[in-house]
Formats: sequence, structure tokens, C-alpha cells
Amino acid sequence: MKTIELKDLDSKETLYHFTERKNISQIEELGLIPMIGKNAKGIEKTKKVFFSKGNIGFLRICDVWINWIIYGYGMDDYLVSKRNLDSSKIRESIEEYKRIFKTGKIHTKENIERSFEYMERFMGQNVILSLDINENEHYISSDTDEAKERANDPEFIGKMYCGYVSSNSNVEEFNMHTKSDTPVPSKYISLVVSENDDNALNILKRMYKEEKEKDKDLSFEYLDGFMEYLKSQDDSLKLRRRWKYGKTIYRARIN
Repeated sequence: MKTIELKDLDSKETLYHFTERKNISQIEELGLIPMIGKNAKGIEKTKKVFFSKGNIGFLRICDVWINWIIYGYGMDDYLVSKRNLDSSKIRESIEEYKRIFKTGKIHTKENIERSFEYMERFMGQNVILSLDINENEHYISSDTDEAKERANDPEFIGKMYCGYVSSNSNVEEFNMHTKSDTPVPSKYISLVVSENDDNALNILKRMYKEEKEKDKDLSFEYLDGFMEYLKSQDDSLKLRRRWKYGKTIYRARIN
């Protein structure tokens, strides 16, 4: 697959798509095939390829994903607490959980930390693709967001989308998609790299740093905390390496 450096991309217009590294060879052969992902079952009605527009759109979808992970952990804990729940009551319990989610009570320190750990693993296993596709032919920028339509709950969508909502029905730039059942041929796809590194987590860190330098007031609901978490992880790793190196030197001197 052809590659393109992050620094050579248009920070406002580039269309970004995530995928697992293991999918690269299949995408080279078949392109991106529209589908309903496991997280979109029961939400999306038709098969699509999703993407984010521009660096800010990319950073916002990462912010929303962290929130989605928090939602998922909270949902699991909530349903487990409803032991032996009758199947007829599951839908009712999910609606009750959504009401609790909107209050912010699910966003505990524990759930946020768990989401950061998951996001770190997830991003480390993924790559980012740029899609050189055309409006009207491949996508419509004012298309319907089926998640908004399905939820029919602006307050819930506002909470889930971290407040990045400009319309009650149309897609947002961080969560766009192709027309229904429209694939993206491989000739329109490039693998995004930063100094020849294609690790999605490292590209996210680079993009975040660059956009923060452009706008000191730029902020995100959970992504800012995630970046602090990654920095603390990096600092901890450096300390462990220094400690290990120091012990090795000390032993060498003794011997």
C-alpha cells in the first residue's frame, strides 16, 4: 500500500479512516468494503465506510471513542448488577442506563482509567488511512447520521458526542461516512505515516501536539486526560529503564 507522511496532508481536508493492521493486505486487494461494525449493530441501518474530516475531526472522534468505551464499561457493570435479568426487561434496563449516563455518574475515575488503558491498546494495534475520495460520488457531507436518528434523543447524543453536535440529524465532520453500500477502491487509499512510523497511537500523539501548538485554547473532553495518561506511562517507562540501567552499572562496578 502506498504511504503518505502526516506532514504532507491537508490538516483541514484530509479524510481519515481507522483499521486494524491485520486488514492492510485485504484492503490493498479489495479496498474498503462498507459494513455495519459490531459497535454499530442495532444503530446503523445500512452498510457504510466511516471516516473523519481533518485533524480536528480525527482528534474529536478519538475523544468520542474514549467516551464510548466509558459507556461500554458502565453498561457491562450495570447489566451485571441486574442479576438474572429477564430478557423482556433488558431493553428497559438499557434505557434506564442511558438516563444514568446522561447525568455523568458513569464517568467515574475507575471507568475513565479503564477506558484510557483500552484506548492505548486499541490504538497501538491500528493504522490510519487517508481516503482520496470525492463528495457526491462517494459521500455527501450533509448525509443523515443514523445514530442520531435512531436514538431520537438529542441530550443523549450530545453527551455521547462530547458536545460536538451542530445538527440533530446530519453527520458531523468527525463521524462522516460514504453513501450506503459504496466501497472505497484501493487506488484512493494511502497509509498514513509520521517519519515512516505507521503506528496509530504515535500518529495521534503527533497530531494532537501539532494542533495544540496551533491553538493553545483547543481542548477535548477526555482526549486531554488520555494524553496526560500516555505521558505518565512514557515517564514511568523511562524511569524503569534508568533504574534498570543504574542497577546494571552498579553491579558492573562491584564486580
